[in-house]
Amino acid sequence: MTRESSQINPQEAGNESQEKPKKFLFIDDSTDVLSGISALFDGNNDVGTTECHSLKDAREAIESARPEIIFLDHNFGENGGEGLEIAKEVRSKYPATKIYSTTTNSDVSAEYERLGISHMDKHDIAGFLSIISPDSN
Repeated sequence: MTRESSQINPQEAGNESQEKPKKFLFIDDSTDVLSGISALFDGNNDVGTTECHSLKDAREAIESARPEIIFLDHNFGENGGEGLEIAKEVRSKYPATKIYSTTTNSDVSAEYERLGISHMDKHDIAGFLSIISPDSN
């Protein structure tokens, strides 16, 4: 299941000088985690978000939404380890996309680091906010 939330004001949609909203993709199997993270963006016109729970949905969202930043759980699918699979695909196809591993599985952190992917705690609200809006710190 994929859920998209673009927080763009319709009155500003035709304004060519308006910057496009930042695009974020959240991939996690926990609907509670995704709901909590999405709540951070309610009313934020600078951010468009997409949420995914499966490998298939994640691949489709990456192609259609072309996110600037991906927050990625490691075990979000049927087999486990799908996060690393997606990370490798994104690194290969869209190297400029920033990826943050939000897994609680510390055994795989070195594999993500080898791909140049930073880790952050998925429960760290201040961490998300600093990435979303670095000027607010």
